Amino acid sequence: MLSERMNCLFPEKVRKTLVFITLFLGFAFFLICPIFNNLSIKILLIYTINISLMLFIICYKNSINKYEVGIFGFLFIQLLALMPDNSMENVDKFVSSSFLLSFRYGISSRSFIATIIDFLSGGGFVSKHFVWHFIYCTTAFLSFLISVFIGEVINNNKEDIKIFVLLLSLLCLAGFTAPSAYFMHDTFGRSEVFALLFLLFIVFFINKQFVSWFIPLFALFIFATHINLIFFYIPLVIILLLYSLYEQPDKKIKYIFLSSFTFIIISAAFILYTLFYKDTFIFNNAAEFGEHLKDKTDLFFEEGFLHFALFSTLEDHLNTWRVSVKYQGLFSVIVNIPVLLLFSAFWIRCYQKETVKMMKLFYLLPIGTLFFQSIMFFMFIDYGRWIIMMLNVQFTLIFYFIHVKNKQVISIIQSVTPFIKRHLFYVILVCCIMLFLGPVSVIGTSEKTMQIVHLIKQFLLLK
Repeated sequence: MLSERMNCLFPEKVRKTLVFITLFLGFAFFLICPIFNNLSIKILLIYTINISLMLFIICYKNSINKYEVGIFGFLFIQLLALMPDNSMENVDKFVSSSFLLSFRYGISSRSFIATIIDFLSGGGFVSKHFVWHFIYCTTAFLSFLISVFIGEVINNNKEDIKIFVLLLSLLCLAGFTAPSAYFMHDTFGRSEVFALLFLLFIVFFINKQFVSWFIPLFALFIFATHINLIFFYIPLVIILLLYSLYEQPDKKIKYIFLSSFTFIIISAAFILYTLFYKDTFIFNNAAEFGEHLKDKTDLFFEEGFLHFALFSTLEDHLNTWRVSVKYQGLFSVIVNIPVLLLFSAFWIRCYQKETVKMMKLFYLLPIGTLFFQSIMFFMFIDYGRWIIMMLNVQFTLIFYFIHVKNKQVISIIQSVTPFIKRHLFYVILVCCIMLFLGPVSVIGTSEKTMQIVHLIKQFLLLK
């Protein structure tokens, strides 16, 4: 049986050697992957890179705890059970098309991951089998990072709040916006999977002396993954940097620079994109681009999506929203309103308890992000995607504040823990029901949830 924490897996000298070797192998295999033309070798290298990075993190931490193992096992089994089979035919056609929008053809709103695929493919033929294994490895690695993040938070807290942290973790992992939402056929490989991975790296980097300087770069990666993420994960990065600025006055200059530079570089990238993106395309229309791609890939791509992603305007998107908005999408928001209200109440309580004026205002920022993010619901119809990222931001913030032992957050958790203990059965029961019903999809809720909605609707009509 695993102990609560297996400290010092390796002696310090061995640990440093293993950290160097695993990191070197990961980058080396990444750089040599484009050299090989054999598809099987390329796929093998992708798996080797993935395993090397996992081992790097384990060696760097020099520990494993039972929560990390349990959470990763829980997520990995779900991934195996829910993911599309070893073929891109069952992956959403829009997702499949997005892996062809490399920067070599122009600057689109979602070109970064496609450019990585293009690089690993050596700028040549993009195989659907390679893309599937790339998505699978990335999703498995994301599951690993989530397990490390949440597992460390659970393991490093005292017994007086551990029950709260455990149930918060259960809500995160089993709720309507659980990570398993990204394992389904219509969300498998979507841009936010990669963005969440970059975000977790930023969370890991933020209090590290050297790698924290890479935060602006990883924030730019998030933005380049999909421009819509400027409404979701970029504000969270700024909030974390501002908190570090306040909590670490001895590093004030560093975090002022990181906060300012991150804001400036993302703002500049957004302005430059909106002004000049159309001038970067080397094709005149989607039909011409699609004709070129026929000889470049065996991926299924949708010409309409190519037009939508590269050549349509904001007005086109808004018109699509007006005619396409579906009531199913509203249910993906409605079923998550109780959780959104709980988070809002939590931050308001933090605001009320805080005595320092600057920090009082800080606790209003997480609520402010909810209003800022709600803009997306009036521009694009993917309600399920937006609500997942909204709650990812809230969960990440609370887990982070628990991890850094924020006084107000810990105090409030201690005050509500007795209530949770008294009603533990009902809390777990609600989480089990959500796990059974399944997470929201791209637009609406799961089929099981919609079936219940339809039954209720029929009952009311009969009445």
